[in-house]
Amino acid sequence: MNREIEQAAAGASEVKTDTTGGGAHSVTVASILAPAIIAAVLMLTADSELLDIIFASIADAYLQVSTFVAATFLII
Repeated sequence: MNREIEQAAAGASEVKTDTTGGGAHSVTVASILAPAIIAAVLMLTADSELLDIIFASIADAYLQVSTFVAATFLII
């Protein structure tokens, strides 16, 4: 009985390696980052009132979240 448990534990601790070569991982990362990079370039090169509104909104949201986190840490 103990021998069966030891063999099962040894089999469960074996590490399986990925043989795909990592190509799928780089495609996934590129597909996630590409839209963000394109949006950033378009926003930085555009000169409009909409861009100012978006940046102001992002700055306000960052300030509000930072204040909330600081208050939460202060309470804890």
